Amino acid sequence: MQAPILNIKLYMVPKFNFLELLKYTEKYKLTSISGVPPIILALAKSPKMAKFNLSSLRRIGSGAAPLSKDIMKEVESKFLRLYGTDIQIKQGWGMTE
Repeated sequence: MQAPILNIKLYMVPKFNFLELLKYTEKYKLTSISGVPPIILALAKSPKMAKFNLSSLRRIGSGAAPLSKDIMKEVESKFLRLYGTDIQIKQGWGMTE
């Protein structure tokens, strides 16, 4: 991880909870999150997202499985509609041997 080298605060959670993700993103003004496609899908589909101010978020990283372009576009348009901000969503690809 490069976060400690670059002196970037890093928050890790032992167990995923969608509402806590929303709450902590708002509370700590997170600028970037990383997760798996079901988390991104929840951002796209959940009406609970509108109850939180996630305008600090600028980047979302997704990995472990493919994420459809439709879901990426849905999240991007939702951020623009709710917060007036652009969000950058990137997919990471890897291989295990």
